[in-house]
This record gives sequence, structure tokens and C-alpha cells, in this order.
Amino acid sequence: MVDALGLSYAMDQNVAVHTNGAATATNINGAGQTGSTITVIAVAGGTLAAGTVITLPGVFAVNPQSRVSTGVLADFVVTADVSAAATSIPISPAIVTSGPYQNVTASPTTAQPYVIKGAASTSYGCNLGFHEDAFTLAMVPMATPPDGTAREWSKSRTTATRSRSLIFMTGPMTTLLHGSMCCSGGRRRIRSLPSSITRSNGGH
Repeated sequence: MVDALGLSYAMDQNVAVHTNGAATATNINGAGQTGSTITVIAVAGGTLAAGTVITLPGVFAVNPQSRVSTGVLADFVVTADVSAAATSIPISPAIVTSGPYQNVTASPTTAQPYVIKGAASTSYGCNLGFHEDAFTLAMVPMATPPDGTAREWSKSRTTATRSRSLIFMTGPMTTLLHGSMCCSGGRRRIRSLPSSITRSNGGH
């Protein structure tokens, strides 16, 4: 796929698909609302489906450090299906208008409509964009037990290793223990073991 807009694109067949419900937007009902639920005039047209993205009148996102408005309405995700005629909508993130966790400029403006993003009863791919340094793998160095605390033996093509009286099996499976790979299919020598071992292979 062609790179564009500063992004490197890739495709995955397992990207989830969200389908908006049949609901149509109504108005905010009440001033000064904060938290993870907003009160509205009864939802109309059908169900407002969980996963639907909405914006609220007068509620702008803020810079997380300066708390200055970005000038862009904040997005909120509906966290549970809301049936027609319901008067409250559960949302995430919660509305926080002040303090160290402030995430928006103000509470929703009462008697003004919220906006449902996308068309009713229409499906959308849940695409994901992230910075190349968004994820990392961090591993802690493993402890090596003192000499003489580990030994191994084999019986019926199953190798078991004991360290400080805790046993794990490496028979007909491959098990990842604290970053070490213990493999089956014959006798494998394990030169160093972590100081604590969890037991696997069905509890044997």
C-alpha cells in the first residue's frame, strides 16, 4: 500500500467492523453535566449502538499539558447499547472539566443537539493509527539460581527440571517461562533456570 499523510499503511483481515444503530440525535437535557453519563431528550429512531462515536455541543478537547482548547470537538464513544426513548447515554471518556485530569473545555450546552458520527445503520472499519514508538518490549534480566539447585532427568521421553522443589514439565508441549523457552521432542539441557518456576502441563 502507498504511504501518505506521513503514515505507513498496512492491511489486516482481522480489523473489527462497527455498525451504527438506527438512532437519530436529539438534544442535551441539562446544564453542567460531567462524568460518564449524559442526560438527553429521549433517543429517537432506534438503538444507539455501543461503539458509536458522538460529539457534544460546546465540548472541545484540550491539550493534555496546557489544558488549552484544541478547537476541535472531543470524541466520545457510547459504551453500551441505548434503546429508543432512553434519556441517558453512557460514554467514554468521562467528561472532566477541571483539575489535573481535565480533558475537555466545558460541559455540554443544554438544549443543543449532540452529533452522531457516520450514517445510521451503516458499517465502518475500526482502523487504527499509532506512532512507530507507541509500543515497546521491555524485559527484566532473569535470576540464575546458585550452583547445585537445579537438576534434570528424563523418563518416557518427558524431561522435567526442578529448581528449589518447584517442578515444571517440558514433555509434549512448548512452554514459555519468564522469558525462557523450554522445548519437548527429546531431551533438552537447560543451563540456567529462573529462581521461581511456575508449574504447567496440566498440573503434573
